[in-house]
Formats: sequence, structure tokens, C-alpha cells
Amino acid sequence: MVIGKKVYRSSYNYFFKYAENIIGYNARTGILALLSDEDAELLQKHRDISGHDTNRLDELQSFGFVHEGDELSKIKDRFNARTNDENYIHLAIAPTLLCNFNCPYCYEKNVKTIGGMSEGVQESTLRYVESLLANKKKSISITWFGGEPLLEYETVVNMSNKFNDLVSCYKSEIDSLMIITNGVKINPTILHNLNEIGIKKIQISVDSKIFERPYKRGLIDRRGNPSIILKNIIDASKKIDRLFIRINTDGNNLKEVVDLISILQQYGLDQKARLAPITHYHEDICGKKIISFTEGLYGEKRLKKFSELERNIYSGLQPFEDYFSMLKPKNCFCGANSDEMIVVDPLGRIYRCWHSVGNPDEAIGTVFDGIKNNQIEKKWKSYDPFSNDDCINCKVLPLCMGGCTHPKLFVSQSAYTCESIKFQVSFYLDQLANLIPMIKPELF
Repeated sequence: MVIGKKVYRSSYNYFFKYAENIIGYNARTGILALLSDEDAELLQKHRDISGHDTNRLDELQSFGFVHEGDELSKIKDRFNARTNDENYIHLAIAPTLLCNFNCPYCYEKNVKTIGGMSEGVQESTLRYVESLLANKKKSISITWFGGEPLLEYETVVNMSNKFNDLVSCYKSEIDSLMIITNGVKINPTILHNLNEIGIKKIQISVDSKIFERPYKRGLIDRRGNPSIILKNIIDASKKIDRLFIRINTDGNNLKEVVDLISILQQYGLDQKARLAPITHYHEDICGKKIISFTEGLYGEKRLKKFSELERNIYSGLQPFEDYFSMLKPKNCFCGANSDEMIVVDPLGRIYRCWHSVGNPDEAIGTVFDGIKNNQIEKKWKSYDPFSNDDCINCKVLPLCMGGCTHPKLFVSQSAYTCESIKFQVSFYLDQLANLIPMIKPELF
């Protein structure tokens, strides 16, 4: 730090007390620090800090608690550098958009007529991925989704094997192989074969207490016995390294979520569960995509209710690493905001976002011709969260980076995209305080 230069407290500081200590957290840097009484007082008082001990300010600046110049510009620089990781690609493939369920909130409800992936599209997808690997992509993660991907089980197995061969040939690595499924078609043979081809992560999505085909992916039947989904979750938990249970949550099932967690708890599965807020999309009379204000968790009032539910459920459940990961600053909201995310549909069209799949108007290219710098790709590349006053004035900006971009690009620029982290930072810090051993009063 240059002596005499103006120094300011960070806009992204949080403080909480644990025993006789004050812990500071900065959302821009993601650093947690056990502060001395003097530093804690300095950072929380509303007085000029430029004349404070220079060495101490230098250390506080290195942790992000104080800064020189425009602090927001540092977040902008990180966002603008988001595409610099040229070695990594995240590939999401939908081998079919057909599904054995008809969930009322599904964002693919209007494209479910698109069936399996032809051999020609499969081969072109493999050649496209090979071109990426030949272009020195060193690491790739692959996620199978749908529709219901296990309706095209053979495609998943055959292409996964070929991806493994390609990666080996180019001396790259598959960072992760994952499948997202409703779990109905899982059986011991499928679990064994998925393991054999390297699919070590499975996400099974549920949304209700009572199983009711084809609308509700429930955990129990009307007699209170485990549904086919819960039975398969139990089997998968014994055979798959990493199992995630996603509870799709909206205004219609908020009151059931506690019951779902209670059921999972009976089988030792509650810590594998994560809540996911759902936004309902509809089309107006002109075919334009609009957001339903009555069904989904749209708007601050409903998101606060969802956040409160998260706090009640997660309190004391998650390991240290999970809480800490929630407080890790982001370069951008998700891979769709960078060049790393590539989503492929059964017809070979390429998109930046899962929510676009099946909609040709939101495609950015094909596996036959590659990505084109069309108007949709330009939309994605030109977006940033810093034109939104609510975002740039929000203390949580470094943790969410404006929230989901898709509704802002394709529904409404004023779409409410705040994430539940907006109401959770203090909760996560309190949980961490109960897990961090207080050994000696120094920065860590």
C-alpha cells in the first residue's frame, strides 16, 4: 500500500461473535479471519482509517477487509476474466427430451416430443468433443440429463465409453461423469454398469411426499411404504460414490419439505439432500416465455420463505466444507456465463444453458458446424450483472454474481434472479463458528 493513499473499509465485510472473539469474513475475497480486538473495532467503527498503522492496514488489505480505489472494479475484473480457463470444458448432453414423468413445473414441457439421439448426431458429438480435446482442452466434465436420460441408457453407456477412449487418446482427463435422473429406471444392473464406465455421481430429483405417476416424484406411496424412487435411492447410496438428492421446491410443496427430509432421515439419507427453488415458466398468447408469479419461488417474499426453510433444514446437518463452499466468491454465476459450458440436445444443437435446451431460437450452433458467433452467443457474451443497480449495491454480489442469467436474457431484463444466499450469509457464518476450533487469536 502506498503511504498516504486513501484506504476504505470493504463494502463486503461481515462480522460475528464467537465466545470472546470476533471473526471477520469478506465476501469479495472469501477469507475468514479471527480478528484482534483492535482490528475488529477499527473495521466496524465509522471513522477514517487511513492514519492507522500501515503494516496492519497492509495485512487487512491483503485479506480484503480494507481496500484502495474502486472495490467494485476488482469484482468486474474477475468477471471479465472468467473465460480465461482455456483448459476446461463442461459438457451437458440430453440424449432425449422424452420423459416418463410430466412434472407441471418442467421448463422442457414444450419440447418433450424430441426423442432419442441418432447415430449420426452421436458420432458428430464425439467428433466435436474430439476437436475440443485436440485444441488442448485438458479437462472435461460430462453430465447426462434429459428428459430422462435412462430412457436412452444404451446411448449413455456407449458414448461414455467412447468419451473415455477419446480422453485417454489425447492424454486429457475426465474431471467428472455424472447423470441426472428421476431414479425410476434405476436397477442393480444399471448401477453396476454406470460405475463401470466411470459415472460416479448421480443426482436423483424428487418433489413430493406421495408418489403419483406421472406428476409427482414422491418418496412414499399412499400406504406409507417406500416408493420406487426411494427404493432406488437407497440402492444407489450403497453403490455410487457420490449421490445427490435434489428436492425441487416451489410454492406448491414448501410445506412438504420438512416431511421429505424426515423420511430421508429414517434411511440416513438426509445429508445427501439439497433444496432447489423452482421458477415456473409459461407462454403468453403470443408464445413468449413468461414467469408465473403464483406457483414458483419468484420474488423476494417467497425466496425469504425458502431461505428460512433452508436454514431450518441445514442447521447442524452439513459438514464444514459445504458451509464454507457456500461462502466462496464466484467469477460468474455459472458456466453459461463463460465459454466452458456446452449443452447438446438430441438433434445436435448447442446451447449455453440447460434452460435453453430444445429451443432452436436459443441455440448458439450445432455439433456439425460448431459454435457460431450469432446473436444469441453475443447476448451471452455481452451480459454482465453490473448494469443492475440492485446488484452493484448488494453486499452479496461476489457470492451470486447476479444470479441466473437465462431469465434476464430470454424472459425479462427486470426478472428477479436473487439467490437464497442473499439471506443466508449470517446463518452460514454462525454454523461455521460452531465448527471452527478456536485455538489462538490470529488470522487464519
